[in-house]
Amino acid sequence: MIVVLCSVMQFGNAFTGNAMSPLQKEIEAHLNIDDSQFNLLFSARAITSIVFPFGLPLFLEKAGTRNTTIMFVGASVAGQYMLIYGIHIKNYPVLILSRLVFGLSDLVPIMQQIIMCLWFTAEQLPIAVSLLLFLTKMARAVSDNIASMVYNYNQNLESFFYIGLIVCALSLLSAVVLTEIHARLIDSQTIRLNEAKAK
Repeated sequence: MIVVLCSVMQFGNAFTGNAMSPLQKEIEAHLNIDDSQFNLLFSARAITSIVFPFGLPLFLEKAGTRNTTIMFVGASVAGQYMLIYGIHIKNYPVLILSRLVFGLSDLVPIMQQIIMCLWFTAEQLPIAVSLLLFLTKMARAVSDNIASMVYNYNQNLESFFYIGLIVCALSLLSAVVLTEIHARLIDSQTIRLNEAKAK
């Protein structure tokens, strides 16, 4: 169950992170941008995930695992919604901003590892992580294969990205459930530790 929740928590990022690539020509025509401007959308996403990790330890200390995890997963929802809005109004700067926000969700794997290390033994962890990676890659593969199909069906760019928004929302729900279960584990371990010290 923990592996499934951890995987679903990453589905939003995996499904929507590179979802624009199969529709590059359509997006460039819709926004009247060139290849360099299109590629900049991916570079903007990388900026956040490169810079923010330097402050992650301090953020974890102040906000805690639960709030940090929800914030990172929530960034995929916010970023995807801003992307749809930017496409709708044909505003390139809004798309750049959406990718900067979305870039925070690239840090979700760090939170996955933090959580999973407390749920699995050293012997179990490699199998659990392998399953996690498989499910995440599967979500990315599904996205790459249906993007053009959805667009060709209705000739609407926004419709495919709305599917991504739903997946991101599902990931956020999974993060909320997972972090609640995780918090209860930490609380129970703390209680047992205190009882052991009392004896």
